[in-house]
Amino acid sequence: GEIIARMEGESGKQVQIDRLPPSTLLAPAFIFAPKNAMPVTAETSKPTTILRMMPSELKRLIDTDEQIRMNFIRQLSAIDVFLTGKLRMLSLYTVREKVAHFLFNTSVQQKTRTITLDKTRQEIADMFGIQKFSLLRTLSEFEEKGAIKVEGKQITIINSDLMK
Repeated sequence: GEIIARMEGESGKQVQIDRLPPSTLLAPAFIFAPKNAMPVTAETSKPTTILRMMPSELKRLIDTDEQIRMNFIRQLSAIDVFLTGKLRMLSLYTVREKVAHFLFNTSVQQKTRTITLDKTRQEIADMFGIQKFSLLRTLSEFEEKGAIKVEGKQITIINSDLMK
């Protein structure tokens, strides 16, 4: 299945932290932490099967299987890199920079300047911790400048320099 991890503030504002594909550990950094309450809500977006394991059982596997130990360490390291990038994007980027970054990254992932969005505008805004209106306004500004062309779920990057 797929799990969406979100954080919610006191005001009710939500930020989508990540979409976790099948076979992903859910909050592995919290398994052995003294305060191990998950800081995010997790909801499934597709039918999902979850394997639950006691920390003592995972520790036994880590202690006895080198491959499992290395996979666990790599997973924790990848999460650290991901969260560092996410923190930078959420706290240091302007709305324009967030949208431009998303468009560039999606273009690289899809290997084309005409990208097809697989998320709704609201889901994209939630990823950035911004209002949907701010996302739509930024896309419109980019389009007015001739940086992009928006046609429904397809966005073509025409001149990436105009998004900087």
